Amino acid sequence: MVKQTGPEAFRITYALNDHLQVAGPDYTSSAAPRARYFRDGLAKRPVNIANIKMTGASPTVIGNYTKDYQYFQTSGRDINNLWFRSGSTGLGGVAQPTAMSQVVSGTLDFQLPNRSILEDGSRNKTVFVERFSSPGGPEVNSRGFLDTESETYSIYNALPFRNLTVREHLNLWSKQHSAFGGYDAIYASPTASYHKTYRNGRYRIEQSNGTLITASVYDNAFIQHPIPQSDANYSWISASLAELGKGGQGLFGYLPNLNSAFSSSAGYVNGPANLTASEVGSAIAPAGSSTARMGLFSVDSTAGNSNSFVPTDFVGINSNIYEPLSIVQNTRGYPASFTVFSYVNAGPPENDPISNDGAAQSGGFLTRWTGSNSTTALGGIYPGTVGTYFNALIHHRQGPYGWPTWKQIRGAENPIAKALRKNNMISVNQV
Repeated sequence: MVKQTGPEAFRITYALNDHLQVAGPDYTSSAAPRARYFRDGLAKRPVNIANIKMTGASPTVIGNYTKDYQYFQTSGRDINNLWFRSGSTGLGGVAQPTAMSQVVSGTLDFQLPNRSILEDGSRNKTVFVERFSSPGGPEVNSRGFLDTESETYSIYNALPFRNLTVREHLNLWSKQHSAFGGYDAIYASPTASYHKTYRNGRYRIEQSNGTLITASVYDNAFIQHPIPQSDANYSWISASLAELGKGGQGLFGYLPNLNSAFSSSAGYVNGPANLTASEVGSAIAPAGSSTARMGLFSVDSTAGNSNSFVPTDFVGINSNIYEPLSIVQNTRGYPASFTVFSYVNAGPPENDPISNDGAAQSGGFLTRWTGSNSTTALGGIYPGTVGTYFNALIHHRQGPYGWPTWKQIRGAENPIAKALRKNNMISVNQV
């Protein structure tokens, strides 16, 4: 029996069933010494493998790797910072030449170091660089904007500061409202609005140089409101309100219930009133008369005769205004040769009173004064201007609402359609 007293790393023995058994040196005897050190990469190993760097220059070496990171690598330059540990001078830390900035006063400029080269001239090819940041612009991920120690972190990676180069422009364009036609309100044509949000304007009170002014505000990409923002933006509402509300509720926002009072700086006041008739009409004149009605006055010009004021209605009643219609020609009103004064209901139909100012007319709701009893104070034979009478005619025909869709679809309410139904007639357009 061979006595084995030398230190060994392992022992190979012949086991049953023709197997070789590899075990520790103390497998057969607890007193057997154990070899704790290796002499090289060849001896005393159960597996004989070594990392040999492959070179192509003389001498040529056939190995199993070409780069160090192929057999050893780690990550995180903030915790495995070989360059900072050695430093640019070999003593640790950073010693980079600096100079006063020519762009931002009070700050220093320094040359960005080459962190891949250590103080002994060797290159660091085992520690992989990490970036603790979301994708960002050059002001987030560029080397000069990262921390000096490891170039891993950026203070501009925080959400409020990320991608500011792009976001500041987008914020500006998103705040500028869209003008008519889809153009940008600041740059105007031909620059299109970035967001195309409907401007939906409204008024508000602002202070400018110590003076209160009425300013316009609009929706943009950040802020949108129900359309419209103000009752005044409905043309049919603004046209039918006597006023836009005490304090401008209709102008600067939404009106309260039309039948309720609301609080104001003057206390509780009544809600705005809807116009149900024109502010132009007829009245008993002169004062003290009981029968004479003439012309068209404004409600404010009748003074002491306001109790007798008859406004021009919006529903087509033949009081102050009368206009004939033809169910044969499907027309309303007088021929173009007649003047607007012909529509004053002061005499028989188709009798143009302007051609006979010297004679009194009667037979209608109004009585026209003759030239001899007209007075300058009452504006002559027909008080007011031609525009006043034309305005009364338009109100008589359709009210102050213009031609909205809700009137366009109510063709059956047209006086011509009513006359056709009354006479059991059908109008046909032959082509």
